[in-house]
Amino acid sequence: MSQPFPSLPEPLGNPVDEDAATVLVKLKEIASHDGVAGVAVWCLQCLQHPDAEIRVWSAEALDESVQPASSEARGLIDWTQARIAPYGSATAGTVWQSAVSKKRASDDPLLADQLYWTVKVLGRLDSEDPDTRQAVHGVINQITLLAVADDDSALLAVVERARRAAAKLA
Repeated sequence: MSQPFPSLPEPLGNPVDEDAATVLVKLKEIASHDGVAGVAVWCLQCLQHPDAEIRVWSAEALDESVQPASSEARGLIDWTQARIAPYGSATAGTVWQSAVSKKRASDDPLLADQLYWTVKVLGRLDSEDPDTRQAVHGVINQITLLAVADDDSALLAVVERARRAAAKLA
């Protein structure tokens, strides 16, 4: 049985810039507890790490341990929007407009995994604030539009998770 999460001994920096061994220690500590708040964006950033073991432990922490506080909603939304911005944006909230660079989301091997975990974590938010719920629904809608526009099977699988996350926030 996991114990409540105390706190990490040091602040969380950008995991891609940190020593891999240090990042692994932090992820394993997070994964050994339940209801860990304040680490959602950091764990999502770990999914971009070049070390596969870090990505695995990040998924482990995101799967069982991370429970974002409502105060993390804005950070999660901003991080997600920054992550999908290179591929385009939602125009009028209903149509995906590809970026001028014509980058395809399906060409990013880590994006689908990150978006899967992002919508899973967003679905765990327990916010009574209607503005936060609306913003989360907006970012989930953007992910859905990107996945449909890109027509990639990995991204389309994210859409189902996004729908379930949105339903939880209704």
